[in-house]
Amino acid sequence: MADFLTNLHHVPDLVSLAEKRDNSTWFKALNSDIIPDGDALYLGQRDVSPDETIQAAIKEQINWQDQRNQVLNFLLAVYGENDIQTNVSSNTAQITTKTEFLRHIADISRNRFSAINYPAAENAGSVSGLEKKIRLMTAPDPDMKFYIIENILLLPSDPDAVEGFCNPNGMQNEFPLDFFSSRISIVFSQQNFNDPLEQESFKQAIELNCPAHILPKFHELEPEAMTCFENIRDRWMTAKRTTSYKNKDVDVLSAQLLRFFLPTT
Repeated sequence: MADFLTNLHHVPDLVSLAEKRDNSTWFKALNSDIIPDGDALYLGQRDVSPDETIQAAIKEQINWQDQRNQVLNFLLAVYGENDIQTNVSSNTAQITTKTEFLRHIADISRNRFSAINYPAAENAGSVSGLEKKIRLMTAPDPDMKFYIIENILLLPSDPDAVEGFCNPNGMQNEFPLDFFSSRISIVFSQQNFNDPLEQESFKQAIELNCPAHILPKFHELEPEAMTCFENIRDRWMTAKRTTSYKNKDVDVLSAQLLRFFLPTT
């Protein structure tokens, strides 16, 4: 009963998102301060207190990280989320990732279908709801880079103004008719993943969380091509949020990005 009441008192600690936590079970030792000769009830070294004896026994029998993960899984399930980082193996990393995900759960749920705000895209926080969720749920390495681009935004506003885009043998004929409709392109570097299973988990996370009416297509680039893509994308993003740029400038950069998505034969 003493242990039950103690654990009941610590329920707020159990579901807390505090990062520094090294236990998930609490107890109340019935030592001599509570009942006469209570210390004699516990086996152990004479110079070791009942609290220390019980704590050592608990650590031998209970893995607090497993229990902590189970509590976090319950909290995620309340919001309809589960298995948020299939590419994270250690308990410590899972706890960190799940805790950080839960810290942002309200914003993620509210803006899960939001698109990037291009006029404010130079701000680090301006990303699509899908991208923010994926970055939190897969716990990628800080050096890992991937980009999500809405295909419809790459369609030139004036296709005739882009050299070679719409002539009989032009670039537009290289794409499926529905390439620009309800599709997104996910671009990432070959250097992102050392394990094919990690890459598969990354792709699966996007496919499972992408809105049902949107079809994702993945493009893996070699390091040199990735650097070139990032350079063009940065200029394209600047052009889209800068009113001084003419539409033709955006169209030319869009056409350059489209070359990275040309179907391979």
